[in-house]
Amino acid sequence: MFHIAVKNQIGDLDELTAELDRYCETELADEGTGTWLNLIVEELFVNFVHHGTKDTGRFELSVECCDDSLELTLKDDGKPFNPLEAQPANVEASLEDRQVGRLGLHLVRKLSSSIAYERAEGCNIVKLTIPRSAAE
Repeated sequence: MFHIAVKNQIGDLDELTAELDRYCETELADEGTGTWLNLIVEELFVNFVHHGTKDTGRFELSVECCDDSLELTLKDDGKPFNPLEAQPANVEASLEDRQVGRLGLHLVRKLSSSIAYERAEGCNIVKLTIPRSAAE
């Protein structure tokens, strides 16, 4: 199992991704799953920071490897922010007509076989499953 806690500040994204990269290199046999894992974690971290951060907030990530999937738990103590309630990206619209943003959450939804959000004890908690087949 992998676990890391960093400040809920955009400046800590480098530390988060570097530690996650090390974990992926040593624990995941397939590079593709690590790429999707990094993409999902970065997107959700940045959303938590931009939409729910507090100056002294904390972000935690846990990853558990299962035979055919990865189970992620992302937690922060910022203001309530449910990424599942964010309006989906209109991927059918032309580039000129698309709103800026939302594509990251679109990818998170597409790459995950399950996503759940809860607000508990003053924290945002997102739990999701990434099938290893998503990287193929």
